[in-house]
Amino acid sequence: MKEIPEHGVVLRDLLKICAGLDAEEFGSLFSFPFLIQQTHAGGKERATLTLSTQDDESEPEKRYNPLDRVVFGIAKRNQSRLADVITIGRESSNDIVLPYRFISKEHAFFNRSGKDWQLVDNNSTNGVFVGKKKLDAGESKILRNKIELAISRYLRFQFIGPKHMFNFLRLASTLYG
Repeated sequence: MKEIPEHGVVLRDLLKICAGLDAEEFGSLFSFPFLIQQTHAGGKERATLTLSTQDDESEPEKRYNPLDRVVFGIAKRNQSRLADVITIGRESSNDIVLPYRFISKEHAFFNRSGKDWQLVDNNSTNGVFVGKKKLDAGESKILRNKIELAISRYLRFQFIGPKHMFNFLRLASTLYG
């Protein structure tokens, strides 16, 4: 299994990592689902999940580039204190780290039940949304491929299964590569 850092990887870099892989090779390296960033953080804290790959940061790109989206692998990291779930939150001990003050220390977690993945609000301050529905504290929701979810009101993601991610990367490579 290939490792995607807990802080995510820029889509353009993931395309480079996966260049030349066929579906079977991709599936053997990436057997987990993904979160693809849909929006940047808003509000007074001008947080952004875009990781720059430009050599000269004095001239930032003027327009939004879809390849600047950050991708997170929903995979277990050794450091997380909760062994049976994949945690997402502000603290560095989470499996997926979103280091923003509007994200709770342990905001939510993913767990797997058979073939289904679920997202659970871990009593977060600013909420977890699946589709347009806000989850209650401790409530879980089964995630379907391509469903939108939000960690607080500011960070939106799309949940993508491994097979669909392979197809998405092939399309992105054709359009933008």
